[in-house]
Amino acid sequence: IVSGLMISGLLITTAIAAVILVVSMLITGIPLSRGVVQIVPLFIVVVLTTLCLLGLMFVILGRAAHPRIVGVLSGFLNVILFFPSGAVYPIASFPGWLKTFAKINPEAYAVHALKSLLFKNASMASISGDILFLAFFTVVTMTLSILTFKRTL
Repeated sequence: IVSGLMISGLLITTAIAAVILVVSMLITGIPLSRGVVQIVPLFIVVVLTTLCLLGLMFVILGRAAHPRIVGVLSGFLNVILFFPSGAVYPIASFPGWLKTFAKINPEAYAVHALKSLLFKNASMASISGDILFLAFFTVVTMTLSILTFKRTL
């Protein structure tokens, strides 16, 4: 059940991310200067980030008593993870406790990787730490979600 829901969520989210990327590039004029070589790491980061967040949501879903709670908690969790991700404010300007939280926030690693790829023309090697963290976090959350998810409908 978890794998099927994860795959459907991944397909939907990846399609939406691709549309948003193309539209934002047309609006802002950000070029993909390296073509496919730049698209592959972008795709990897989007897929891993999606799986991280879906895994986290399914860990909550596996523990929730009612499905509506998941929607509320998911929205709350997205806000909690988004603001200290470095997408709005630089992590360097955060107070110490928030910098510590950003070190375990998967969205911070995703934002760093995406900024590096799109704005700094970074290579796959330069974002390998971000990708490794996202992959590790994905494995942990997917394992926990499979263990905690109720197997009945």
